[in-house]
Amino acid sequence: MSALATKNTTLFGANGVTDPVVFKTGVGVSRTIDFAKSNMAAAAGVTENFEFIALPASFIIKGLYIEELEKADTELSVTVKAYSDGATIGSAVTIGDTNLLKSVQTLTHKVLDSGDVLCLCIAGGASGVNVKSGVLKVNVIGDLPDGDSMANFAVSVPYRDSGQTEGANASKGDLLTRR
Repeated sequence: MSALATKNTTLFGANGVTDPVVFKTGVGVSRTIDFAKSNMAAAAGVTENFEFIALPASFIIKGLYIEELEKADTELSVTVKAYSDGATIGSAVTIGDTNLLKSVQTLTHKVLDSGDVLCLCIAGGASGVNVKSGVLKVNVIGDLPDGDSMANFAVSVPYRDSGQTEGANASKGDLLTRR
């Protein structure tokens, strides 16, 4: 391969052209679920897909870290899938086993569609499943190729109700006055 024969340098210092901008593409998004405070169940023979983490368009998933912070009362397999195409992200993991789960997975990169959501998927099996205790943390590691902020994406369903008054993620009001 040879160098280009001619170079046009008129864009350097030209009107309408910005200076180069350095930005960081790497980002991690984390979310935790406390099964004692939220209902996560699947009926017999049914797989429930719980929408869990919304990510912006063009987010490139490179890794997944799933940690069981408190042991689940029921042993079950949990899978992370993309809502848009049902693709499994990483491998299924089992929670509620003898030891607390810690799973670090490097993935074949997956680029998400606009408005895509990662789902936690559980199968009800032959008799159904209802997880009543335990805490699970899911971290998604990837890149935002445009260097955008995670604040600039739309979620069709909010992460919490604006009028929510009870629960660990309810608004506590102004941090200074607590009103």
